[in-house]
Amino acid sequence: MAHRTAKAYRLRLVIGLPVMVLCFTLATGFLPIGMLRSTLKDISPSNELTGVFQNLQISVLLIALAATSLAAAIAYYIVRPIEHITEDILALAEQRSEGRVLFVEWGAPFIDVLGGDAVVIELEVSPRTARLSATGPRAGECLERLERLERPGF
Repeated sequence: MAHRTAKAYRLRLVIGLPVMVLCFTLATGFLPIGMLRSTLKDISPSNELTGVFQNLQISVLLIALAATSLAAAIAYYIVRPIEHITEDILALAEQRSEGRVLFVEWGAPFIDVLGGDAVVIELEVSPRTARLSATGPRAGECLERLERLERPGF
């Protein structure tokens, strides 16, 4: 599931950002040109300004192309590290399914991504205590085994 979610976000970013930039750039370029053309046509209907408007439209298209290319490069630059992180998380989840144990400091946000089965250790400073809880069956088994261990007295 995490892999499908990562692909969906990647697609949204890599395609959505450049498309949004393209639409915004075209709208902000062509709207004023259209309004100016319409206003000037009502004032003095002449063909002298047609070449000027065509040059302005070509300029807007070139600016939109440059902005879209830049947005695509930025999206790719953002997505590349996210893809590496996603691959690492999937590899960790696979290792967990093989029986390995993974310790993650401040890992509560990642419990669902890593399979939803975790032993949560909560530490408190005053009074000095540690609480263990399980979020799934495998974690429950680990806690049961831990409780059966002999503990030296302090």
